[in-house]
Amino acid sequence: MAQTNKINVYRIKDPSIPDSELVKNYQDYRLLSHPEESNDWSLEQLQIESVAYYIPIDNIGSVYVKQSKEAKTRWCSSFFLDTIQLYSRSMGASLIVRITVDDAPETYAITFGHVGRFIIDPEMYDDRFGIKTALSAIDSNRLKQIVKNEFTGSNRITQQQISNGANMSGFEVNPFGDYLKSVTGDVIDSSVSKAAIKGSAALTLTLEVNIENIVATLEEITRLYRSNAYKENYEWIDNLYLIQDSKLSQTLFEKAIDHANKRDGTIWLAVPDLVDYDFVGSFRYLGSEHNDVELTEYLEAKGDNISVEDLDKYISARSVEDDKELKRWQLKKCICGEVELNGELYGASDGKWFHIEKDYAQRINRAYSEVDVYSKTLSAFSKVKDTSKINKDGETKTIYSEGAYLKRITKENPDEFVLLDQNLVKGIEVCDLVTRDALIHVKRYKGSSAMSHAFFQGLNSATLLQNDSEYLTEANKKILTINPDAKFQIGKPDEKDIVFAVIGKDSSQRPHLPLFSKISLFHTLVRLTGLGYSCKIAAIQIEE
Repeated sequence: MAQTNKINVYRIKDPSIPDSELVKNYQDYRLLSHPEESNDWSLEQLQIESVAYYIPIDNIGSVYVKQSKEAKTRWCSSFFLDTIQLYSRSMGASLIVRITVDDAPETYAITFGHVGRFIIDPEMYDDRFGIKTALSAIDSNRLKQIVKNEFTGSNRITQQQISNGANMSGFEVNPFGDYLKSVTGDVIDSSVSKAAIKGSAALTLTLEVNIENIVATLEEITRLYRSNAYKENYEWIDNLYLIQDSKLSQTLFEKAIDHANKRDGTIWLAVPDLVDYDFVGSFRYLGSEHNDVELTEYLEAKGDNISVEDLDKYISARSVEDDKELKRWQLKKCICGEVELNGELYGASDGKWFHIEKDYAQRINRAYSEVDVYSKTLSAFSKVKDTSKINKDGETKTIYSEGAYLKRITKENPDEFVLLDQNLVKGIEVCDLVTRDALIHVKRYKGSSAMSHAFFQGLNSATLLQNDSEYLTEANKKILTINPDAKFQIGKPDEKDIVFAVIGKDSSQRPHLPLFSKISLFHTLVRLTGLGYSCKIAAIQIEE
């Protein structure tokens, strides 16, 4: 009986690629005919820091080994001040196995040690192999841990764990905007693994396996992977996932640049972070000052088409008071939009590319088209003079300001609006504007992060109004404090709409949002509807 071992299995995307292209720095590895010959490779004898070699294994493949010279541990010297002497030597290996299953070839890399997985070029790995295979093998009621990206513009990574196991509904997962990075759970068939199985890019499992039965084990794993059994319960994991292939990402950026230069509307620029525009006086790029980060302005400033070299150039936000840099971003992080490549759909956000399943994109767009538009027209968003904002020359700045805009329309329509912007209740902003029939959240569109923040604020306050009677009471007191004559008291959820009003240059009544912002909005609307609220959207036009 074979000894129980824990192994990490990576699938190579293209099984025909030779070892010379799979292994990083392949030319540094020396052929070792027999393992015992490694005795002649003493690092001390050779007086080198590390050595790399490979050993062919008949009828299986080759194992690539990399080891470093024995050295003192850093913490031993820094903490114990050499009062004790401790040494370590790092070693890793990667076994490349080539097999044929049902007349179709497969190539796998099995890695050992901390550095084993770095022997193979990560561009060669199938990034979704591990998670798909794991979900096909795991008992749907015995999921123990997930790691996910909450794709709502912020790309927040969270880990959740249930020790005794549960189905996916026991975890906080949004099928419409989350994508799984890894999953761990107990398998249906104990022959697959003797312990919990983990899937990410790699498939990690524990079983009675060694060099003698590894081929048979990989054949079983191959059939499990090809079964696509995960689709029965987890088909949504294919909706959206991060592209980790740098070559593909570069191709997609080149495609995006082509669309941007054509100005066909599929690509635009947006600030990737949350910024307080009340403190931003201008943006600087290509050696000049600009009011905003806009594709048309960038192209005009360039005086030519955008090139690949421009992707690494910086755009900075400047302080309205002293022109100091507040934040800066590479152009690539500001690129937004969707492109098609070889019949597949991809979206850009925060300098990263995501694969988007087409049917999924269509469902999101259809759902967005069905969201009701707020019936009342909100005043245009225009520049104002803000006497509190003085530039370095002592001049009053004329700026776009959400705060000034909200104050203006409230002053112009005191019987229609109560201003709650910056008027916090128990540290939480209820909304920006209250009317007789709505709680309105106003946000200027500046990328998915900004929109995600606005949607979260709306959901958070609505949840508190529904579930926290003290918060509701204090909110109504705040309204009467601001306007004693107001008849805008907040009652039951069905008495007022939740309205998300987006400031932008698009002239339509329905705000123009990228797919990723629609995903975030849709997730928010589902939860708000569950609380009993009716949700609507509105467009606020920017007036030049």
